[in-house]
Amino acid sequence: MSDVAGLYDRDPTQHTDAQLIPIVETIDRALEEGAGGVQSLLGTGGMATKIQAAKICANTGVRMFIADGRRPNVIADALSGLCGTQFVPKPTRLRSRQRWIAYGAVPKGTVTVNDGAKQSILSGGGSLLPAGITAVTGHFAPGDLVRLTGTNGEVFAQGFVHYSHWQVVKIMGCRTDEILPRLGIKLNDEIIHRDNLVLDV
Repeated sequence: MSDVAGLYDRDPTQHTDAQLIPIVETIDRALEEGAGGVQSLLGTGGMATKIQAAKICANTGVRMFIADGRRPNVIADALSGLCGTQFVPKPTRLRSRQRWIAYGAVPKGTVTVNDGAKQSILSGGGSLLPAGITAVTGHFAPGDLVRLTGTNGEVFAQGFVHYSHWQVVKIMGCRTDEILPRLGIKLNDEIIHRDNLVLDV
């Protein structure tokens, strides 16, 4: 429940013809970017936070609504589709471990990967190997959560790393058989194993 009627296609305080969006099937990048500011395309007062909450709900199989809490009978009307904006859950929800990776911890750093590594992770179900890494930011230890970004800077996944930030810096861009000579230790072939990755966070 909020002080806004729901999600709009543009800022209703600036556009008298702004239209309420009754149902959202998919939360895509354009929708998230539109909700980025306090004065945004989608309304005012924390809409970006609401969109993030809706994304968490959708990924975990929960239906979410945004509606004006001052409206009489608002809950019954929202559930009946008479007011507010409904966010539809994804047909396949995240498992409990995936939910923890996606939402249960705060990322300690960011690892940037090249297009080949990104494609392997997104389409091929691959793990993150050192050869695909182009940059590292933040300070993290083995077992910490990090974000993965592509060359355009957009986050597309996150997961738990096997190596610390300084170790990743030393082995990024190298083959797996070069890890031991460079570090003097080899914990894993993968920087992040596929089982410890969640996409589209």
